Amino acid sequence: MSKPTLLLVSLLVLLLSGCAQNSQETVEDALQLKVKLTMKAQGEVAVSAGLHNASMFEYPGTDQYNGFLTILDEAGRLRALGELNKCSLLAAGETFYPLTYNLSAEPGTYRLKFSALGKPPVEMQFEVVDRDGRLYLTAPGEYIDPITEYTIAS
Repeated sequence: MSKPTLLLVSLLVLLLSGCAQNSQETVEDALQLKVKLTMKAQGEVAVSAGLHNASMFEYPGTDQYNGFLTILDEAGRLRALGELNKCSLLAAGETFYPLTYNLSAEPGTYRLKFSALGKPPVEMQFEVVDRDGRLYLTAPGEYIDPITEYTIAS
């Protein structure tokens, strides 16, 4: 085999092996932490935390999920704590919310933190407000799902 042909074959092998490694990394890199909040009844805040597979490939799951969800009230008291270590198979485009809580909330400010898979955590603040004797959930719009008569996007 001539030197130019050998060089070309070597470059193709390197490129193909790099593509194979990147497809595995791409699936993990495309995983997104998700949090959603809603209030379906006055004072009852529903919180869900999970994972979205934004890749075009199936995620096989892991026993090293290391998911933690904490909610603190404005005094710093722990109102909810969740832990999950396993994540099952996740199809391309699928979202899975394994951590869910219904929190009986009084008016005030709350801090939520959700972390998993060593990714940067989702941290956000939400409020339960009293308006004319009715309780409402106020949170950034991207986290409210579903929108109800008791939710206000901030």
